[in-house]
Amino acid sequence: MNSLYYGDCLTIMQGMKSFSVDLIYLDPPFNSNRDYNAIYKDETGRPLPVQIEAFCDLWTLDEESERAIRTMPVLMREAGIEDETVAFWRLWMNAVRASNPKMLAYLSYMVQRLVVMKRLLRPAGSVYLHCDPTASHYIKVMRDGIFGHENFRNEIVWKRNTSHNSGRQFGRIHDIILFYSKSDKWTWHNTYASRYSDAQLSRFKEDKDGRKYKGDNLTAARPNSDSGKFEWRGTTPGPSRGWAYTEEQLETFWSEGRILTKKDGTPRLDSMKVYLDELTGPRTQSIWDDIPRIPNTSDERLGYATQKPLALLERIINHYGLKVHSLED
Repeated sequence: MNSLYYGDCLTIMQGMKSFSVDLIYLDPPFNSNRDYNAIYKDETGRPLPVQIEAFCDLWTLDEESERAIRTMPVLMREAGIEDETVAFWRLWMNAVRASNPKMLAYLSYMVQRLVVMKRLLRPAGSVYLHCDPTASHYIKVMRDGIFGHENFRNEIVWKRNTSHNSGRQFGRIHDIILFYSKSDKWTWHNTYASRYSDAQLSRFKEDKDGRKYKGDNLTAARPNSDSGKFEWRGTTPGPSRGWAYTEEQLETFWSEGRILTKKDGTPRLDSMKVYLDELTGPRTQSIWDDIPRIPNTSDERLGYATQKPLALLERIINHYGLKVHSLED
């Protein structure tokens, strides 16, 4: 519990028990063809006196990569991956070897680790893989084979910048997070974005007290049920609808002044006031544009070139039903 391991995750995972992990987030090298260095801090928060090489993202088909590629079919079969996927790996790797050998070295590195991650995950577990568009499509194909295409849940777009000058092409301002589950019974808790978009805010009006509100429907579809089909204060829902609340709840809303009315004083069907300051925010969707990159002057920044914001990791952890309150967590 609460342990931090330094080293290659593959070596560490190989010593872990099967079905022992609930949630995995990995932020591997992106095939960026760069060397990365970081100034690490010790447990007191003081920088270490030397700059340590974090990882090498310069990919070549060396002897170790070739060995991993050759043994991959055996590892896949041992992990229970279908023979069709193993056969596809052989054919695809031969094709990639001719067209993009650096990508082949990168994929062998990633697939080696993804196979082990599948073994570690509990049935209700999930794995989020952070990558960029240069390799996300390659990794997605292999993850469909390893985890099952039926367990693909989301391709999340994280908008990390507002603009980027990229020469004769559109600015690259986002990363991809591929979300897969281990099975069809994965653990899930809703999270909510930190702000509403301008389009969402335009739906709110201001009441006489200056509070922003929008009208919420008081009815629900009831095509095959008599539930909620009663007259209340002179209004009856349509034939295929019924009140979404009990008469007692409706009277409470009325006494609180939350019900908007027609000119004749009867309640409107879309008339319950929902105040902006009482809402948790919009449910998180597959485009995350409310978590910016870490500013260069932020206390959160450690000098690590590809460091991700804590808020991004907290959102992923919170989807699993856990709460992160501080760095110490």
